[in-house]
Amino acid sequence: MNRLLPLVCAYLSHHPIKSSVLLGCLTLTLYLPFTLYGLGARMQSALTERASQTPLLIGMRGSQLDLVLHGLYHRPETPGRLPQAVLETVRQGGIAKAIPLFNAHSAKGYPVVASSLDYFAWRQLSLAEGSLPMRLGDCVLGARVARELGLGPGDRLLTDTREFFDLAGRYPLKMRITGILAPSNPADDAAVLVDLRTGWLIEGIGHGHDLLDDNTEDGTLLEIRNGTYVGSPAVREFTEVTADNLSRFHFHGDPALFPLTAIIAWPGDERAETLLLGRFIADDSPYMAVRPLDVVRDLFERLLPIKRLLGIQNAFLAVVVFSLMTLVVSLSLRLRRDEFQTMQYMGCSRGTITLLWLSELSLLLLGALLLAIAAAAVTVWFGSEWLRLMIG
Repeated sequence: MNRLLPLVCAYLSHHPIKSSVLLGCLTLTLYLPFTLYGLGARMQSALTERASQTPLLIGMRGSQLDLVLHGLYHRPETPGRLPQAVLETVRQGGIAKAIPLFNAHSAKGYPVVASSLDYFAWRQLSLAEGSLPMRLGDCVLGARVARELGLGPGDRLLTDTREFFDLAGRYPLKMRITGILAPSNPADDAAVLVDLRTGWLIEGIGHGHDLLDDNTEDGTLLEIRNGTYVGSPAVREFTEVTADNLSRFHFHGDPALFPLTAIIAWPGDERAETLLLGRFIADDSPYMAVRPLDVVRDLFERLLPIKRLLGIQNAFLAVVVFSLMTLVVSLSLRLRRDEFQTMQYMGCSRGTITLLWLSELSLLLLGALLLAIAAAAVTVWFGSEWLRLMIG
Protein backbone atom coordinates (compact mmCIF):
# COMPACT_ATOMS: atom_id res chain seq x y z
CA MET A 1 0.00 0.00 0.00
CA ASN A 2 2.83 2.39 0.82
CA ARG A 3 4.28 1.80 -2.65
CA LEU A 4 0.95 2.48 -4.36
CA LEU A 5 0.27 5.76 -2.53
CA PRO A 6 2.78 7.85 -4.55
CA LEU A 7 1.29 6.47 -7.78
CA VAL A 8 -2.23 7.31 -6.61
CA CYS A 9 -1.28 10.88 -5.67
CA ALA A 10 0.60 11.34 -8.92
CA TYR A 11 -2.39 10.20 -10.97
CA LEU A 12 -4.89 12.40 -9.11
CA SER A 13 -2.69 15.48 -9.44
CA HIS A 14 -2.10 14.73 -13.14
CA HIS A 15 -5.88 14.76 -13.77
CA PRO A 16 -7.07 17.69 -11.62
CA ILE A 17 -10.39 18.30 -13.39
CA LYS A 18 -11.64 14.74 -13.13
CA SER A 19 -10.36 14.41 -9.56
CA SER A 20 -12.05 17.69 -8.57
CA VAL A 21 -15.37 16.61 -10.10
CA LEU A 22 -15.35 13.33 -8.20
CA LEU A 23 -14.24 15.03 -4.99
CA GLY A 24 -16.95 17.70 -5.32
CA CYS A 25 -19.72 15.18 -5.96
CA LEU A 26 -18.72 13.10 -2.96
CA THR A 27 -18.37 16.16 -0.73
CA LEU A 28 -21.80 17.54 -1.62
CA THR A 29 -23.39 14.14 -1.12
CA LEU A 30 -22.03 13.94 2.42
CA TYR A 31 -22.30 17.66 3.26
CA LEU A 32 -26.08 18.03 3.00
CA PRO A 33 -27.15 15.28 5.44
CA PHE A 34 -24.39 16.22 7.89
CA THR A 35 -25.51 19.85 7.90
CA LEU A 36 -29.23 19.14 8.20
CA TYR A 37 -28.61 16.70 11.04
CA GLY A 38 -26.35 19.17 12.87
CA LEU A 39 -28.75 22.10 12.50
CA GLY A 40 -31.70 19.99 13.59
CA ALA A 41 -29.83 18.77 16.66
CA ARG A 42 -28.76 22.31 17.60
CA MET A 43 -32.28 23.65 17.15
CA GLN A 44 -33.81 20.88 19.23
CA SER A 45 -31.20 21.38 21.94
CA ALA A 46 -31.78 25.15 22.07
CA LEU A 47 -35.56 24.73 22.33
CA THR A 48 -35.54 21.95 24.91
CA GLU A 49 -32.85 23.59 27.06
CA ARG A 50 -34.90 26.70 27.84
CA ALA A 51 -38.12 24.69 28.10
CA SER A 52 -36.58 22.26 30.59
CA GLN A 53 -35.69 25.21 32.85
CA THR A 54 -39.36 26.22 33.04
CA PRO A 55 -41.45 23.61 34.90
CA LEU A 56 -44.90 25.17 34.33
CA LEU A 57 -46.44 28.07 32.44
CA ILE A 58 -49.89 29.38 33.31
CA GLY A 59 -52.01 31.56 31.05
CA MET A 60 -55.41 31.99 29.47
CA ARG A 61 -56.86 28.87 27.87
CA GLY A 62 -56.01 28.65 24.18
CA SER A 63 -52.99 27.64 22.12
CA GLN A 64 -50.39 25.92 24.28
CA LEU A 65 -47.66 26.61 21.71
CA ASP A 66 -48.44 30.34 21.67
CA LEU A 67 -48.25 30.41 25.47
CA VAL A 68 -44.88 28.63 25.49
CA LEU A 69 -43.40 30.86 22.78
CA HIS A 70 -44.70 33.89 24.65
CA GLY A 71 -43.51 32.87 28.11
CA LEU A 72 -40.13 31.49 27.07
CA TYR A 73 -39.14 33.54 24.03
CA HIS A 74 -41.12 36.79 24.54
CA ARG A 75 -43.15 36.35 21.37
CA PRO A 76 -46.13 38.74 21.15
CA GLU A 77 -48.63 35.94 20.51
CA THR A 78 -50.51 34.95 23.66
CA PRO A 79 -53.87 33.25 24.31
CA GLY A 80 -54.98 36.33 26.29
CA ARG A 81 -54.57 38.20 29.54
CA LEU A 82 -55.26 36.88 33.01
CA PRO A 83 -55.86 38.93 36.18
CA GLN A 84 -53.17 39.23 38.82
CA ALA A 85 -55.46 37.38 41.22
CA VAL A 86 -54.43 34.13 39.49
CA LEU A 87 -50.91 34.74 40.78
CA GLU A 88 -52.18 34.38 44.34
CA THR A 89 -54.02 31.21 43.31
CA VAL A 90 -50.73 29.73 42.15
CA ARG A 91 -48.94 30.71 45.35
CA GLN A 92 -51.82 29.57 47.57
CA GLY A 93 -50.70 27.11 50.19
CA GLY A 94 -47.03 27.69 49.39
CA ILE A 95 -46.91 24.73 47.01
CA ALA A 96 -45.18 26.68 44.24
CA LYS A 97 -43.12 29.76 43.59
CA ALA A 98 -44.35 32.02 40.81
CA ILE A 99 -43.06 34.87 38.65
CA PRO A 100 -45.54 37.12 36.83
CA LEU A 101 -45.01 38.21 33.23
CA PHE A 102 -46.64 41.06 31.35
CA ASN A 103 -45.38 41.33 27.79
CA ALA A 104 -47.79 43.43 25.75
CA HIS A 105 -45.71 46.39 24.57
CA SER A 106 -42.50 47.16 22.74
CA ALA A 107 -39.81 49.81 22.45
CA LYS A 108 -38.06 50.37 19.11
CA GLY A 109 -39.53 47.04 18.03
CA TYR A 110 -38.07 45.07 20.97
CA PRO A 111 -40.45 43.44 23.47
CA VAL A 112 -40.86 45.17 26.83
CA VAL A 113 -41.02 42.34 29.38
CA ALA A 114 -42.45 43.39 32.72
CA SER A 115 -41.80 41.10 35.67
CA SER A 116 -40.48 41.03 39.22
CA LEU A 117 -36.84 41.09 40.28
CA ASP A 118 -37.09 37.33 40.87
CA TYR A 119 -36.98 36.90 37.08
CA PHE A 120 -33.35 38.07 36.96
CA ALA A 121 -32.30 35.56 39.60
CA TRP A 122 -34.33 32.72 38.12
CA ARG A 123 -32.91 33.21 34.59
CA GLN A 124 -29.46 33.82 36.09
CA LEU A 125 -29.18 37.18 34.33
CA SER A 126 -26.19 39.30 35.31
CA LEU A 127 -25.40 42.92 34.60
CA ALA A 128 -22.57 43.97 32.34
CA GLU A 129 -22.89 47.55 33.59
CA GLY A 130 -25.27 49.70 35.58
CA SER A 131 -27.91 48.45 38.00
CA LEU A 132 -31.32 46.82 38.08
CA PRO A 133 -34.50 48.96 37.86
CA MET A 134 -34.67 51.04 41.04
CA ARG A 135 -37.92 52.95 40.59
CA LEU A 136 -41.01 53.28 38.45
CA GLY A 137 -40.14 53.99 34.79
CA ASP A 138 -36.67 52.35 34.85
CA CYS A 139 -35.59 49.62 32.45
CA VAL A 140 -32.69 47.28 31.73
CA LEU A 141 -31.63 46.50 28.17
CA GLY A 142 -30.63 43.10 26.86
CA ALA A 143 -27.14 42.85 25.38
CA ARG A 144 -28.38 42.76 21.78
CA VAL A 145 -30.78 45.69 22.29
CA ALA A 146 -28.03 47.84 23.79
CA ARG A 147 -25.60 46.92 21.00
CA GLU A 148 -28.00 47.58 18.13
CA LEU A 149 -29.47 50.79 19.56
CA GLY A 150 -26.18 52.10 20.90
CA LEU A 151 -27.70 52.98 24.30
CA GLY A 152 -26.37 52.66 27.82
CA PRO A 153 -27.12 53.55 31.46
CA GLY A 154 -28.42 57.10 31.78
CA ASP A 155 -29.97 57.21 28.30
CA ARG A 156 -33.70 57.26 27.61
CA LEU A 157 -35.81 54.81 25.60
CA LEU A 158 -39.31 55.62 24.33
CA THR A 159 -41.98 52.92 24.13
CA ASP A 160 -43.81 52.30 20.86
CA THR A 161 -47.37 53.43 20.28
CA ARG A 162 -49.69 50.61 19.26
CA GLU A 163 -52.22 52.81 17.47
CA PHE A 164 -51.95 56.16 15.73
CA PHE A 165 -55.21 57.33 17.32
CA ASP A 166 -55.38 56.14 20.92
CA LEU A 167 -58.84 56.89 22.31
CA ALA A 168 -57.69 56.03 25.81
CA GLY A 169 -55.25 58.90 25.71
CA ARG A 170 -52.18 56.77 26.45
CA TYR A 171 -48.83 58.39 25.71
CA PRO A 172 -45.50 56.67 25.04
CA LEU A 173 -43.40 56.37 28.19
CA LYS A 174 -39.83 57.65 28.18
CA MET A 175 -37.99 55.06 30.26
CA ARG A 176 -34.70 55.64 32.04
CA ILE A 177 -32.06 53.00 31.25
CA THR A 178 -30.31 51.88 34.44
CA GLY A 179 -28.32 48.87 33.25
CA ILE A 180 -27.19 46.55 30.46
CA LEU A 181 -27.43 42.77 30.78
CA ALA A 182 -24.46 40.57 30.03
CA PRO A 183 -25.01 38.25 27.02
CA SER A 184 -26.93 35.20 28.18
CA ASN A 185 -29.59 33.84 25.81
CA PRO A 186 -31.15 35.23 22.59
CA ALA A 187 -34.61 35.74 24.15
CA ASP A 188 -33.47 37.99 26.99
CA ASP A 189 -30.66 39.56 24.94
CA ALA A 190 -33.33 40.97 22.59
CA ALA A 191 -35.69 42.25 25.32
CA VAL A 192 -36.22 45.34 27.43
CA LEU A 193 -36.85 44.30 31.04
CA VAL A 194 -38.90 46.47 33.40
CA ASP A 195 -40.67 46.21 36.72
CA LEU A 196 -44.24 44.92 36.65
CA ARG A 197 -45.64 48.29 37.76
CA THR A 198 -43.79 49.99 34.90
CA GLY A 199 -45.47 47.59 32.50
CA TRP A 200 -48.86 48.57 33.88
CA LEU A 201 -47.86 52.22 33.57
CA ILE A 202 -47.15 51.68 29.86
CA GLU A 203 -50.52 49.93 29.58
CA GLY A 204 -52.23 53.07 30.85
CA ILE A 205 -53.52 51.66 34.13
CA GLY A 206 -51.38 54.16 36.00
CA HIS A 207 -50.34 57.69 35.18
CA GLY A 208 -48.95 60.87 36.64
CA HIS A 209 -50.19 64.41 36.14
CA ASP A 210 -49.98 67.94 37.50
CA LEU A 211 -51.04 68.45 41.06
CA LEU A 212 -54.70 69.38 41.48
CA ASP A 213 -55.58 71.64 44.39
CA ASP A 214 -57.48 74.82 45.21
CA ASN A 215 -55.00 76.87 43.22
CA THR A 216 -55.55 74.89 40.02
CA GLU A 217 -56.94 76.90 37.12
CA ASP A 218 -60.67 76.58 36.46
CA GLY A 219 -60.10 75.26 32.94
CA THR A 220 -58.12 72.33 34.35
CA LEU A 221 -60.13 71.56 37.48
CA LEU A 222 -63.64 70.33 36.75
CA GLU A 223 -65.01 69.84 40.26
CA ILE A 224 -64.28 68.74 43.79
CA ARG A 225 -66.23 65.55 44.50
CA ASN A 226 -66.24 64.26 48.09
CA GLY A 227 -62.91 65.91 48.74
CA THR A 228 -61.39 64.53 45.54
CA TYR A 229 -60.17 66.91 42.86
CA VAL A 230 -61.45 65.90 39.41
CA GLY A 231 -59.40 67.22 36.49
CA SER A 232 -60.37 67.82 32.89
CA PRO A 233 -58.66 66.37 29.80
CA ALA A 234 -56.55 69.52 29.80
CA VAL A 235 -54.54 68.23 32.77
CA ARG A 236 -50.95 67.69 31.66
CA GLU A 237 -49.87 64.05 32.02
CA PHE A 238 -46.23 63.14 32.53
CA THR A 239 -44.51 61.01 29.89
CA GLU A 240 -41.42 60.40 32.02
CA VAL A 241 -40.92 59.43 35.63
CA THR A 242 -38.45 61.69 37.42
CA ALA A 243 -37.43 62.22 41.01
CA ASP A 244 -39.59 65.35 41.11
CA ASN A 245 -42.85 63.85 39.83
CA LEU A 246 -42.51 60.26 41.11
CA SER A 247 -44.94 60.90 43.98
CA ARG A 248 -47.61 62.09 41.54
CA PHE A 249 -47.90 58.73 39.76
CA HIS A 250 -50.73 56.47 40.84
CA PHE A 251 -52.77 53.53 39.60
CA HIS A 252 -56.52 53.16 39.13
CA GLY A 253 -58.63 50.07 39.71
CA ASP A 254 -58.42 46.86 41.70
CA PRO A 255 -54.84 45.50 41.73
CA ALA A 256 -56.25 41.95 41.69
CA LEU A 257 -57.59 42.68 38.20
CA PHE A 258 -54.38 44.18 36.82
CA PRO A 259 -53.38 42.18 33.72
CA LEU A 260 -50.69 39.53 33.26
CA THR A 261 -49.93 37.61 30.09
CA ALA A 262 -48.30 34.55 31.70
CA ILE A 263 -47.12 33.14 35.01
CA ILE A 264 -43.96 31.06 35.41
CA ALA A 265 -44.37 28.54 38.22
CA TRP A 266 -42.16 25.87 39.68
CA PRO A 267 -43.62 23.55 42.35
CA GLY A 268 -41.51 22.25 45.19
CA ASP A 269 -42.00 18.58 44.29
CA GLU A 270 -44.01 16.21 42.12
CA ARG A 271 -46.95 16.18 44.54
CA ALA A 272 -47.09 19.99 44.53
CA GLU A 273 -46.99 19.98 40.75
CA THR A 274 -49.93 17.60 40.61
CA LEU A 275 -51.92 19.77 43.02
CA LEU A 276 -51.14 22.90 41.02
CA LEU A 277 -52.13 21.29 37.72
CA GLY A 278 -55.37 20.19 39.34
CA ARG A 279 -56.33 23.80 39.97
CA PHE A 280 -56.35 24.55 36.24
CA ILE A 281 -57.36 21.21 34.71
CA ALA A 282 -61.13 21.79 34.78
CA ASP A 283 -62.69 22.20 31.34
CA ASP A 284 -64.70 25.23 32.44
CA SER A 285 -61.62 27.01 33.80
CA PRO A 286 -60.59 30.02 31.68
CA TYR A 287 -56.95 29.33 32.55
CA MET A 288 -54.54 26.52 31.71
CA ALA A 289 -51.22 25.21 33.00
CA VAL A 290 -48.77 23.57 30.59
CA ARG A 291 -45.39 21.90 30.81
CA PRO A 292 -43.22 23.73 28.23
CA LEU A 293 -40.94 20.73 27.75
CA ASP A 294 -43.92 18.52 26.79
CA VAL A 295 -45.15 21.15 24.32
CA VAL A 296 -41.72 21.45 22.68
CA ARG A 297 -41.36 17.68 22.41
CA ASP A 298 -44.83 17.45 20.89
CA LEU A 299 -43.80 20.10 18.37
CA PHE A 300 -40.81 18.02 17.28
CA GLU A 301 -43.00 14.94 16.98
CA ARG A 302 -45.30 16.88 14.67
CA LEU A 303 -42.26 17.92 12.61
CA LEU A 304 -41.07 14.30 12.36
CA PRO A 305 -42.79 13.68 8.97
CA ILE A 306 -40.95 16.70 7.55
CA LYS A 307 -37.70 15.30 8.89
CA ARG A 308 -38.44 11.97 7.22
CA LEU A 309 -39.24 13.75 3.99
CA LEU A 310 -35.88 15.50 4.12
CA GLY A 311 -34.25 12.14 4.71
CA ILE A 312 -35.95 10.73 1.62
CA GLN A 313 -34.80 13.76 -0.34
CA ASN A 314 -31.21 13.23 0.83
CA ALA A 315 -31.38 9.56 -0.10
CA PHE A 316 -32.70 10.44 -3.57
CA LEU A 317 -29.93 12.99 -4.01
CA ALA A 318 -27.36 10.43 -2.92
CA VAL A 319 -28.66 7.95 -5.51
CA VAL A 320 -28.45 10.58 -8.27
CA VAL A 321 -24.92 11.58 -7.28
CA PHE A 322 -23.85 7.94 -6.95
CA SER A 323 -25.23 7.24 -10.42
CA LEU A 324 -23.28 10.15 -11.84
CA MET A 325 -20.16 8.99 -10.05
CA THR A 326 -20.62 5.46 -11.41
CA LEU A 327 -20.88 6.91 -14.91
CA VAL A 328 -17.76 9.01 -14.43
CA VAL A 329 -15.81 6.08 -12.96
CA SER A 330 -16.89 3.69 -15.73
CA LEU A 331 -15.86 6.20 -18.40
CA SER A 332 -12.58 6.72 -16.58
CA LEU A 333 -11.91 2.97 -16.52
CA ARG A 334 -12.66 2.72 -20.23
CA LEU A 335 -10.28 5.58 -20.99
CA ARG A 336 -7.60 4.00 -18.83
CA ARG A 337 -7.84 0.59 -20.52
CA ASP A 338 -4.59 1.13 -22.44
CA GLU A 339 -2.92 2.37 -19.27
CA PHE A 340 -3.89 -0.77 -17.39
CA GLN A 341 -2.66 -2.98 -20.25
CA THR A 342 0.67 -1.20 -20.21
CA MET A 343 0.91 -1.81 -16.46
CA GLN A 344 0.23 -5.51 -17.07
CA TYR A 345 3.01 -5.62 -19.67
CA MET A 346 5.30 -4.10 -17.04
CA GLY A 347 4.54 -6.99 -14.69
CA CYS A 348 1.65 -5.66 -12.58
CA SER A 349 -0.98 -8.23 -11.71
CA ARG A 350 -4.70 -7.61 -12.04
CA GLY A 351 -4.99 -7.57 -8.25
CA THR A 352 -2.41 -4.81 -7.99
CA ILE A 353 -4.18 -2.75 -10.67
CA THR A 354 -7.52 -3.21 -8.90
CA LEU A 355 -5.95 -2.24 -5.59
CA LEU A 356 -4.46 0.85 -7.23
CA TRP A 357 -7.85 1.93 -8.53
CA LEU A 358 -9.58 1.25 -5.19
CA SER A 359 -6.86 3.27 -3.43
CA GLU A 360 -7.61 6.24 -5.68
CA LEU A 361 -11.32 6.02 -4.90
CA SER A 362 -10.66 5.57 -1.16
CA LEU A 363 -8.41 8.61 -1.09
CA LEU A 364 -11.13 10.66 -2.80
CA LEU A 365 -13.72 9.37 -0.33
CA LEU A 366 -11.49 10.25 2.63
CA GLY A 367 -10.88 13.74 1.28
CA ALA A 368 -14.59 14.25 0.60
CA LEU A 369 -15.46 13.07 4.11
CA LEU A 370 -13.02 15.49 5.74
CA LEU A 371 -14.19 18.40 3.57
CA ALA A 372 -17.87 17.60 4.20
CA ILE A 373 -17.35 17.40 7.98
CA ALA A 374 -15.41 20.69 8.01
CA ALA A 375 -17.95 22.51 5.83
CA ALA A 376 -20.88 21.12 7.82
CA ALA A 377 -19.25 22.14 11.11
CA VAL A 378 -18.77 25.71 9.88
CA THR A 379 -22.33 25.87 8.55
CA VAL A 380 -23.81 24.48 11.77
CA TRP A 381 -21.77 26.94 13.85
CA PHE A 382 -22.95 30.03 11.99
CA GLY A 383 -26.36 28.57 11.17
CA SER A 384 -27.06 27.66 14.78
CA GLU A 385 -26.40 31.24 15.87
CA TRP A 386 -28.90 32.39 13.27
CA LEU A 387 -31.38 29.79 14.47
CA ARG A 388 -30.94 30.90 18.09
CA LEU A 389 -31.59 34.50 17.11
CA MET A 390 -34.63 33.46 15.09
CA ILE A 391 -36.00 31.36 17.96
CA GLY A 392 -35.11 33.75 20.80
